[in-house]
Amino acid sequence: MSSPSGKSFVDELFSQEHISLRLKRALSENKIFSTHVGLKEEITYDYEKIKKLLSVSPPFLYLNLEERDLLISSSRFINFRASNFPILISGDTSEFGIMIEGQACATSDTNSSFSEYLFPGDSFGIEGCILGKTAYTIKTASDDSIVMICPKDCLMKLIVPEKQFTLLIARSLVEKQHIFLPLQKFRSFVSEGAQRGEIDLIRLVEIYKEINSSLHPGMNNSEIDISAWKYAIRRLPEDITSTFVFYGTTRLPLILNHPEFNIPVKSSARARTIFTQMRGKNIVVFRELETDLLDFLSNLCIHILESRKLRDFLRTPDIIQMLLNNDQLDSLALPEGTLEGLKEIWPTDCYKRCAEIILHHEDFNMFIYIPRMHLTADPGERWAARLWNECQVCLEVGSVSIGEAINLGLTVDVIQGSTRTLLNTLSPYVFEKQNDIKEWFSKSGKVLKTKEFPNAIDELCAMAYYYFKEFPEEEVKKAEREKAAGIHKIEETEMTGVRVLLINVSKIDPNFVDPHFVPKPRGLLHLVVNIGYTFGKQCLDIVKCLTLLFGNSINSFNIIGKAGGLVGERTDILIATKFFDETSQTVTRANPSGLNPERLSKMAECDVHVGPMLTVGGTVLQNSFLLKYYLYLQGCIGLEMEGCYFAQGVQQGIDAGFIKKDVPSRYLYYVSDLPLDPNSNLAQEEGNVSWDEGISAMNAVTRHCLQLIFNSDEEYTGNSSFRKEVKLFFEQAKGKVAVVTSGGTSVPLEQHTVRSIENFSTGQRGSKIAEQFLEKGYTVLFLTRNTGKLPFLRLINQHDVLKTPEIAADIQSLINKFQSYKDGGKLLIQEFITVDNYLARLEEITIEAKKYQENTIFVLSAAVSDFMLSGPPSTHKIKSDLPKLDLSLVPTPKKLGLIKKICSKALVVSFKLETDPKELLKSCHNALSKYEVDYVVGNVLDMRNQELILVSQDHSAPFTIADGDLEEQLVTELIRLRG
Repeated sequence: MSSPSGKSFVDELFSQEHISLRLKRALSENKIFSTHVGLKEEITYDYEKIKKLLSVSPPFLYLNLEERDLLISSSRFINFRASNFPILISGDTSEFGIMIEGQACATSDTNSSFSEYLFPGDSFGIEGCILGKTAYTIKTASDDSIVMICPKDCLMKLIVPEKQFTLLIARSLVEKQHIFLPLQKFRSFVSEGAQRGEIDLIRLVEIYKEINSSLHPGMNNSEIDISAWKYAIRRLPEDITSTFVFYGTTRLPLILNHPEFNIPVKSSARARTIFTQMRGKNIVVFRELETDLLDFLSNLCIHILESRKLRDFLRTPDIIQMLLNNDQLDSLALPEGTLEGLKEIWPTDCYKRCAEIILHHEDFNMFIYIPRMHLTADPGERWAARLWNECQVCLEVGSVSIGEAINLGLTVDVIQGSTRTLLNTLSPYVFEKQNDIKEWFSKSGKVLKTKEFPNAIDELCAMAYYYFKEFPEEEVKKAEREKAAGIHKIEETEMTGVRVLLINVSKIDPNFVDPHFVPKPRGLLHLVVNIGYTFGKQCLDIVKCLTLLFGNSINSFNIIGKAGGLVGERTDILIATKFFDETSQTVTRANPSGLNPERLSKMAECDVHVGPMLTVGGTVLQNSFLLKYYLYLQGCIGLEMEGCYFAQGVQQGIDAGFIKKDVPSRYLYYVSDLPLDPNSNLAQEEGNVSWDEGISAMNAVTRHCLQLIFNSDEEYTGNSSFRKEVKLFFEQAKGKVAVVTSGGTSVPLEQHTVRSIENFSTGQRGSKIAEQFLEKGYTVLFLTRNTGKLPFLRLINQHDVLKTPEIAADIQSLINKFQSYKDGGKLLIQEFITVDNYLARLEEITIEAKKYQENTIFVLSAAVSDFMLSGPPSTHKIKSDLPKLDLSLVPTPKKLGLIKKICSKALVVSFKLETDPKELLKSCHNALSKYEVDYVVGNVLDMRNQELILVSQDHSAPFTIADGDLEEQLVTELIRLRG
């Protein structure tokens, strides 16, 4: 039957755009099957036979009984009664098949050498259901063949990451069907060329085309892929259209290192070191010759291919003159939107660039120079050396070695990520100027694309970006204020392109930081080291430098960045549990200790996804096969470029014994793009994403990491009462001050403490020393264990309280004396329980005493534990029926030396207890040398109430105190020495 147009009914259907591809394929197959009428029928097949076959056929033998039943019940069985009958057409992706009886033959349309027979138990089409494409055709090879046809949705239910069934499918795709071969060919070609010293770019472009990059979806179209081209241009040298030769290296040869000939060239979206030495020749200093070189070359391939397309559109004899006139390009028959797109890529000199592209003809040459040997420090080593030098300045510790700093209790938390985001939370100037920023923004006429923020701080950060851009002089003041607040910047140096922020936590003013956390230092030498964005495998070298430099002082690694999401939506948050390295197929686990997805979701008002991440060899070097493979078969939630290298560096540091085995390594990412969505991939990011869209997610993950670093769950409500009281105490103290510590510390084994390791001390001696200072006119700050004895009250025995009135009167007299010193401002009691608590409070006291150090004596008589748990205590009570209990203890950071470093003019006295009299004097001298205190009071356990010795730095004979009131004699001598 024909339509009025003369077309057949089927032709009319095919001309309608709304007809689905599935219907077209069905009609196409119907033409093939029409020659085999009656030779194909759906049948019922014996359940036991099929179950038995599946139980011995990979990968189905790894399914359990319930899963096999689901597969069988969801499938249909087709009997083909002729040879050469099509079963699966190349490109079909809705079903897969399993041969049950007979034979079939597989052939490829693109690979003439591929041909093989399939027998009962063999399957086909699985990769089409998962990856969206099959590259072969299956036809019957016997006169009677039965095939089990299984639906895609059933397969996807059976695919669960880390199950044997799934892993076997994954192995088949990688090792038998070689789905990653184009990516591997590209990497191998670059690697081999780099070793030879020259890379054939013409051949490389042809290999690149085989990849079908997700970032370059318009590669095979005649129209210019503006988004992909713009993405590539921003990552290439800005003079790319007039450069012919690239000389790549990791180390600039001295003979070429002359400032007169090395003119810097910018690369707006990649922090690369590039010089032009003469017209048409660039030197590119790569961070490393793997990921960085691959990134450069893959973006260059995009530029070459899209330049060819542009030249095809501009093939007119007078095109150069038209371009030079700058006003006639509009008359060319360019596809709609192309000219506007070109002007987006080159806003100021679009016509000149187009002329250069026509003349250039992509006649590029790429040479690589690999330094074979050198003896001087490389960029990474110089970077680490400069880093420690700046750390000394930031911590105000003078010229100490890293080993000395670790002995003094250095604690380092590493954050890798946006320096701007970290400063959003910690820069005092932003919070001091917030009223000015808000007022200016309200009058500026500027509009934020993000209309609703989870909190006012995020909105302030968005406004502040424009404020400091408008007033560069304010940016200078901001940097000065940050430096005074303990935030030191190290700009990109040593050709690493890595910016660093050093933050002295002890100097942070909690009144002028993000209020979602309290910046509590873990010690006086607590440093946050913020590493700006690194690139690809360069990250591994940076982590090695950090682990070698800081060693066991590293408290945590916190990696915060952007990622492509394989699940969820843009602006969601991803937490990595492990990393798949796409280039080496290795897996490295993370340790996201302490992260709370529920809290994070609430803070950012977005979804938080937890799971494995994929690290790709380059943003361009990804395709739909790669992404779907890792999404469905490995359960990856997103992809990025550095994570696996960071994780490998951390693991290598643990294996080498440089850092603690249980050190947290937290990896959190803001989803900036959706690579499987052509309209939301990375090349489309600038068009889709406003710069302020990610502020809330990035701020939330930064806050959450800082909460864990500072061990701060609560929001800031003002200066801590402890710090306030201590500060006020020193301000109001009249005359001389004695800081006396007393009692023993506790090391809890459980978070809700039932069991603990105790240093036995009643605090008797410390309280007597405090009494003597009070009675000799000193003002005393008494830091004691919460169960320790107090000055004067130590003499009260609870059994005496209810005895005769005379005893009661004596007790009241002691209470009155204690109270009068307290009420008169002469005595401040502060308590501690744990060793962490003691050390933190002692350091805060030391900081506040700095202004008054010339009038201060520190007498450190507390019994501090020499060891503490290497990790957090048990969440719940340790079970009493355990066969044994193994504890991992590490030395307690010795903070004695810090007191003298901060209060160099104070008199600092520590105590040393020994059980062997012969070891006492030696131990005292060792303590004097190690901690640089002024005096050490030594005593032997069995004789502690009969004799003390006072040992000085000058190695003179110790001053012996014996007989009578030991504490009174000791205090008298210390006051004399103080002068």
